[in-house]
Amino acid sequence: MSFAPVPHKPIFLPDKKTLGTLRQLARILCTEREAAAVLGISQTLLNRRLNEHNRQNDFAIAWDDGQEHGRYSLRRLQWRLASKGNAALAIWLGKQWLGQKDVAAIEHGNPGDFTPDKQRSEIEGKLSRLAEPPTEEGLARQPDAQ
Repeated sequence: MSFAPVPHKPIFLPDKKTLGTLRQLARILCTEREAAAVLGISQTLLNRRLNEHNRQNDFAIAWDDGQEHGRYSLRRLQWRLASKGNAALAIWLGKQWLGQKDVAAIEHGNPGDFTPDKQRSEIEGKLSRLAEPPTEEGLARQPDAQ
C-alpha cells in the first residue's frame, strides 16, 4: 500500500510588496480579519505572524507603524474639522482629551419638605378623589366627549 504525498501549503514569507500592502491596510485602520482577506491568508496566520518573536519582526513592525500613522491621520482630520466649527466633534474631543463630560442638572427640593407620611397622604388623597363619583359641578367643567 502506498500513500500519496500530502500537499503542504506554501509557507507565508512576506516580501517588501506584501509588507507595504500590510502597512497601507493598517494605515486605513483595517481589522486583522479584513487585512487577512486582502492578503489571501487566514486571520489565524496573520495573528500568528504579528505575534512572532514578541512582535519584534518586520510583519508586526509594518502593521504597528501603519496603525500609528492611521490614528495620527484620523486625529489630524478630527482637529481640522473641530477647528472649522464641527461642534459634535469638538465636544467628543473635549471628552476624550480634556476629561469633560455631560452633566445632567438635578434640582433638589428642600429635604425638610419630603417625608414618607406626607407623600403617602398626598397619594391616598389623589386616589380617593379618583374613586369618588363625579359631582354635577365636576361634570360641568369637563369637555364633552364626542
